[in-house]
Amino acid sequence: MWISKKRWESMEKRMADIEKQVQQQPLEIFSILCGQWHKQMTKSGGTNHSSFQNHEKQSGEEV
Repeated sequence: MWISKKRWESMEKRMADIEKQVQQQPLEIFSILCGQWHKQMTKSGGTNHSSFQNHEKQSGEEV
């Protein structure tokens, strides 16, 4: 089957674009997960570190 040079080049460009999108997917997924984690942490009142400090203060007061 013969394919014109113009069509071949357009197919190559589409393939390159698709490959680029596929390679960027892990970064997009990671970005989304970080955003969701950040929202959860701000709703709960801080980061894990501040929650740990609050827990230490509470357990120190109980003793």
